[in-house]
Amino acid sequence: MSAGTPLSGSAGLVGRVANAGAVSARVALITDGGTVVPVRRVPDGMPAIATGTGDGFIDIRALGAENTTFKRGDVFVTSGAGGVYPPNIPVAIITRQTREAFLASPVADPARFDYAIVEPVYQPEVE
Repeated sequence: MSAGTPLSGSAGLVGRVANAGAVSARVALITDGGTVVPVRRVPDGMPAIATGTGDGFIDIRALGAENTTFKRGDVFVTSGAGGVYPPNIPVAIITRQTREAFLASPVADPARFDYAIVEPVYQPEVE
């Protein structure tokens, strides 16, 4: 296991390995401030960016569409864009809207899982 390796739980994406030692690792959770994950909305595939807010939520922002709105209950999965995170791992569900953002809760609540699966770093095929 090395830094940057994605981690998932039984319900979805948990985060990435921030740094690893011989017998332990520090994990950057998807809800941690500054954690950024490329995602897409299910089922239409609208691309977005999920950014941890540091307070247990995830800020979801659409890519390339200024007037895009999301609604409560919209589900987002990893898109695979840019590599690192394999596509189609559940990430978050929109729970509320503020003036500035759409806030989501993680599908895999870090406070409620017993284990994490170390995923291989995803490398998209070159076309």
